[in-house]
Amino acid sequence: MTTQPSIESLLEIIAKQAVQIEQLLKRVEQLELELAVYKSKKNSTNNHIAPSKDENRIKTNQSLREKTGEKTSRSTGTSGKNVGFFIRY
Repeated sequence: MTTQPSIESLLEIIAKQAVQIEQLLKRVEQLELELAVYKSKKNSTNNHIAPSKDENRIKTNQSLREKTGEKTSRSTGTSGKNVGFFIRY
């Protein structure tokens, strides 16, 4: 005749399983984050994507020069007397 486990021993097993499930869920979350990093690493060197679509390339409309904070304008000392000539043409 087989003996049935007591309620206390079953509750202990359930508590251990709950802890184990929580640990496994955390591990799955970590692995999914790692996988997401590797999935998005396609670029022009390892795929058929054009070089202009690379994520980490320098954009052509982004200047590498540092901003001076000065307002952009024409050269100092010019009177602007020829502006009318170009507008009429």
